[in-house]
Amino acid sequence: MCRSSGGLWIVGGQLADFIEGQREEITQRWVEQLFATAAPASLGREEVIDSLREFLGELTTGLRQEYGLPQHTHVAGPSSSSKGHGKQRFTLGYGIGAVVREYGLLRDVLFQLVEEQGVAPSAREVRVLSKYLINGIADAVSQYALERDEELRQQAARHIGFMAHELRNPLASARLALGMMEQRGELPPSRSAQLFARSLQRVNELVDNALVEVRLRVVPEPAREPLELSELLHTIAEDSSVEVELKSLQLRIEAPSGMVLHADRRMLYSLLSNLLRNAVKFTRSGGTIHLRARAGGHRVTVDVEDECGGLPEDRMQSLFEPFVQVGQDRSGFGLGLAIARQVAEAHGGELRVHNLPGTGCVFVLGLPTSPPTPGPGASSQG
Repeated sequence: MCRSSGGLWIVGGQLADFIEGQREEITQRWVEQLFATAAPASLGREEVIDSLREFLGELTTGLRQEYGLPQHTHVAGPSSSSKGHGKQRFTLGYGIGAVVREYGLLRDVLFQLVEEQGVAPSAREVRVLSKYLINGIADAVSQYALERDEELRQQAARHIGFMAHELRNPLASARLALGMMEQRGELPPSRSAQLFARSLQRVNELVDNALVEVRLRVVPEPAREPLELSELLHTIAEDSSVEVELKSLQLRIEAPSGMVLHADRRMLYSLLSNLLRNAVKFTRSGGTIHLRARAGGHRVTVDVEDECGGLPEDRMQSLFEPFVQVGQDRSGFGLGLAIARQVAEAHGGELRVHNLPGTGCVFVLGLPTSPPTPGPGASSQG
């Protein structure tokens, strides 16, 4: 060490030893000032100092590394505690400003002790100290923001799910009433009646899409059950029959009976009905749509082939992005294909499209027949 007229100079990374030796005093002063200025009064002492000691360890590690000195203890890495700190502070109900002020208070406590002890750290050590404090603030605030944004997304998803679920009952009643009126002859066949039925079906599909999207956000793991694929395809075709008839389309289904896979019924219905509805929407009047299903190994493949005239090559990659629509018909929100791909991936499958220039396109869905099994590294019992 060497002295200056202003006090004791610390050289060669000895500021790290100073912080390490004063750790308990630093913690005590920081907690006192924190409760006086920034911390919610309802919190306990141990809750607010959860990561301070770890962060102080990172500071001393960084200072020693700057001078190439050996480490007294192993620390995971620069600012590794700050992300956990930001997450915990969000959980405890802190504001983001309070998270920033915590690091400012730590800086003040460190410099108070340095002055009281007559210590004069070098400019190099102050620079390293400042770097770690700034990085700590950035990491903590970034993680806090991620946690806050995720919570807002979850809240929005739950709200949408609640609204969609509440719409299902009156919608089901309206569809049932319409069916009974048609059976009794109280509603003579007409274009208006067809449009009414089509509109009810469209609203029902939008509600189902909303519920599936909520499931993907809140509970992304599918609720799998055994499904007979041919039966499901015929159900979807029947539900789309009004739209098919209005455009004088031919819908051909090629799916052998007995083809079973384990999937979430509502999710898979949404996926396939979105693909079929997309095909109906863009196929020319009087055209043909093919629904084909085949099995191979432990996977099934479903093709939905339309006669849309082909896809622009420059739009192929963006086709599955939300709010993207390709073609002149801009009805809807462009969410159907985005949701369809999310459902496929949630089941461990994939959804892709093949262009048939001048004719149409084929959407190809590949799914495993059973849930993925644990890998070799997974633990097992028995």
